[in-house]
Amino acid sequence: MSLSRFAALEAKTAALGMAAFGNAWLLNGATPFTAILDRSVATLGEYNLTGERRDRITLPRSVAASFVAGQSIAADPARYTSAEITAMGKSSWKLDHVDTDDGTLVTWWLK
Repeated sequence: MSLSRFAALEAKTAALGMAAFGNAWLLNGATPFTAILDRSVATLGEYNLTGERRDRITLPRSVAASFVAGQSIAADPARYTSAEITAMGKSSWKLDHVDTDDGTLVTWWLK
């Protein structure tokens, strides 16, 4: 069954968006993938030392299909030097929960 014209356009738009804005090369175990990493987009708690800053990633649903809460992901050492990973401040996360899933792209909150 082929995609409707709208679904085909939506898939093409999502692919172009990921290609243009994908800014992080990450590993899901041994599987590398590209995602849009948004750092510190939410703060939980007080705006002081006790507050927690949260990151999130957006990626194609096909890549995130096997993701489960609590799973670890990390910066891909094959794409980044050790100096770049050190400069990141935070280079590994645990998946917390799905924020949005429109059927094409999925956004996960990270811990």
